Amino acid sequence: MGRFVANNNSLSDVPWEVHNATSLAAVQLDNNRFGSLIPYSVWSLPRLRFLSMQSNDIGDISFLGRLPTDLEELVLNDNRLMYIPEKIRQFSKLRRLELSSNYLKLIPIAISYLKDLEVLTVAHNQLQALPAELGRLTQLHTLRFHSNALVTLPRTLAVLYRWHPANDTVCPQPQLACVP
Repeated sequence: MGRFVANNNSLSDVPWEVHNATSLAAVQLDNNRFGSLIPYSVWSLPRLRFLSMQSNDIGDISFLGRLPTDLEELVLNDNRLMYIPEKIRQFSKLRRLELSSNYLKLIPIAISYLKDLEVLTVAHNQLQALPAELGRLTQLHTLRFHSNALVTLPRTLAVLYRWHPANDTVCPQPQLACVP
C-alpha cells in the first residue's frame, strides 16, 4: 500500500504521472488550492482507499462519481460544501466520512446505504436535522454532530446510542468513548 502526502502547499494540480503508481492507496492533499477540481491522477488510482482533501476551498463534490467505489475513508473537512450528492451511496465500503466545518444543511438519506460506516463527522455545519435513517447504520460507533442548528434528534438513534441530554454527548452501545 503506497501513500502520497502533499499537505500544506499551494498545489492546484498533481502531476499526471502519479496515476501510474497503481499501488497507491492513500492520498492526502490537505491545505492546498484544489477548489473543486480533483486531478485525474488522483481519481484514476484503482486502489485508492483513503482520500483526504481538508481545507481546499472545495465547494462542489460532483467528482465523487469518478472515485473508485472501494473507497474506505473520505475526509473533506473545512471546505465550502453545501450538499452531499446522492452518489455517496456508491461507496458501500466507506468506513469513515468526515465533513466537519462546511455549510451542510442536511444529510441525504443516501448515507444510510453506507452499511460499513463506522465514523461520521458532521460537526460545525448548519444542519437543522439528522435523518432518521442514520439508525440503520449498525456499524456506526462515532457520530460527531456538535455545533450545528439541531433542535431535535431522531428517535432511531436510540437503537444505536444512549443520548445524554445533560452533557449533549452520544455514547454507542456497547459502551465506548463518548463524543461531545
